[in-house]
Amino acid sequence: GWLMSRGRGDDLQRLVFLGFDGRAGAPRVAVKLGRVPGHTAAFDGEERGLALLAAAGREVADRAPALLGRATVAGLPASVESAAPGRRLCDVLGGQQSRSARLRLVDAVAGWTVDLCRETRGPLDAAATAELRSLAAGAGRSDLQVAHLAGALVHGDLGTWNIVTPGSGFTVVDWESARRPGLALSDLAYFLADALTLMPGRRPGAEDQTTAMLRLFRGDTDLSDVMFAWIRRAATATGVAAADVGPVLTLTWLWHARSPQRRRQALQDSPAATAAPHARLAARWLVDPELGWRWDAWRN
Repeated sequence: GWLMSRGRGDDLQRLVFLGFDGRAGAPRVAVKLGRVPGHTAAFDGEERGLALLAAAGREVADRAPALLGRATVAGLPASVESAAPGRRLCDVLGGQQSRSARLRLVDAVAGWTVDLCRETRGPLDAAATAELRSLAAGAGRSDLQVAHLAGALVHGDLGTWNIVTPGSGFTVVDWESARRPGLALSDLAYFLADALTLMPGRRPGAEDQTTAMLRLFRGDTDLSDVMFAWIRRAATATGVAAADVGPVLTLTWLWHARSPQRRRQALQDSPAATAAPHARLAARWLVDPELGWRWDAWRN
């Protein structure tokens, strides 16, 4: 049989059909179908992202689905990949498992992001450098030096909604935003900002979660130490200088702040995309005296 997930996004969000073979409780394949005829950007990006991940080595690539094929159905782009068994991590973190069990899942994903960053670390290319300079200049830092910052393969949307777990282990899905080189540490910060603000219970509204994220990075929550420890570990493992951590995170939030604009352009005349919590961070991050370009609370 088949189970269809429509999602709750705009017209660019793909339908996902999970296929079961009748003998196992877990799905065998996932068929993704676009809603906009001829709009293949997400499918092209995902194929490219999964190929980059495969080249990084089996140790990190095993945490992603396998792309089995692509097709066009009645003018709509489609793809088939191996299915990820389990529940979305956002649902698990807001569930009834013990706090220690949920933190073990968070640690497992965080450790994988560090491994991915270390295995794919390399210099930024000219295009990435130009984009980062533009972001910095737009935020009043045209003097910021970015060419030396560490690059790596990044998923680009590593929220808990894109991680599926059967309870132990996990699969990272939806690689359409992957790029190399992106900024080292960006996936880790993005993931922890989401996961650790879900630990108290169900997902809050976008504005409330943005506020919770800012408190997390300021060191005002009991989970801030968890996040700080991972930032320290990742910086050491990937060779990111301590003085670069604040700029890297600031550039990360500035990049995600452009996400609604990029999506609106892709949607053209469709309804405007709403800004998710990560996209709301940049404006408040920049004006907070405890955050911004010089953020260093993680060092304590």
